[in-house]
Amino acid sequence: MVAIRRWRCGSLRGACLAAVLACAACSGGDGGDDDGGSDDPGVWTKLPSGVTQWLRGVWGAAADDVWAVGMGGVAIHYDGTAWSAATTGVTDSLADVWCAAADDVWAAGARGALLHWDGTAWSYESSGTAEWLRSIWGFAGGEVWLAGDHGMILRRGAGSWSVSPSGVEEWLYGLWGAGPGDLWAVGDGGIAIHWDGAAWSRSVTGTDEALHAVWGFSGADVWAVGEHGAAVHWTGSGWAVVPTGSVETLDGLWGAAPGDLWAVGSNGTVLHWNGSAWSAAVGGEHRTEWLSAAWGPSADELWVVGNVGALLQRVPTP
Repeated sequence: MVAIRRWRCGSLRGACLAAVLACAACSGGDGGDDDGGSDDPGVWTKLPSGVTQWLRGVWGAAADDVWAVGMGGVAIHYDGTAWSAATTGVTDSLADVWCAAADDVWAAGARGALLHWDGTAWSYESSGTAEWLRSIWGFAGGEVWLAGDHGMILRRGAGSWSVSPSGVEEWLYGLWGAGPGDLWAVGDGGIAIHWDGAAWSRSVTGTDEALHAVWGFSGADVWAVGEHGAAVHWTGSGWAVVPTGSVETLDGLWGAAPGDLWAVGSNGTVLHWNGSAWSAAVGGEHRTEWLSAAWGPSADELWVVGNVGALLQRVPTP
């Protein structure tokens, strides 16, 4: 398996994409080979997204109000019945989307692209940077955070954006926070930095693999995953490396509860954490997809997106 960092392609995006798609079509690799031994009782279905662009982010305000975004400025919306394309007005690739409410949705991506959905239309908003913005997180009251290349972190408060000095130069791929004074960003070289409400500080994770996504359930229960199946767990006092049984690149992470966490990635990999161990959850029928992100409105439903407009839905077994 060739490790390819999350959209770290610069002006060579087209060549990089071709390499990734070729790699994703390979038959080798450990992740998602079969679902033998999985504790997943759900039913997975591949659904038409109506687009062929690589979908990089997915998030929703409710089960019938879900957004996915991706390359070329594509955005699609689920209304509880079907997915449909929405006009964003940009061609810059979008790396992530985050919903505060049905009329308060943010998307960000290449060259500092930043979009806002007000319930009626997408509009462009200046981020003040030309860096790639790769992850979004927010809190009640309008506080929104963005993280991206060269340690770039932006914070929105009182209706305006400002740089929050991270003190690092690594590319940052994931953001998650338990509260306004407890926020994590992860990225290249296994870096994890923590915001305590006043400043960012570096934390030792125990891995030098690039970490592509972070998710948590409290300030003392945070996970990050990344290249070569890397997974690390924060328990409130330190990070510990946890084996996943996979060597695939893990790009997305989402969970409903501490014993119900999902990681998705290359070669159709879907892993599930049941509170004690990771196991593969989806079989070989999805091996051609590079899965980028996951989100669910509840423990009973999960949406996963990926390359070539890939769109998977998991629901409970009838």
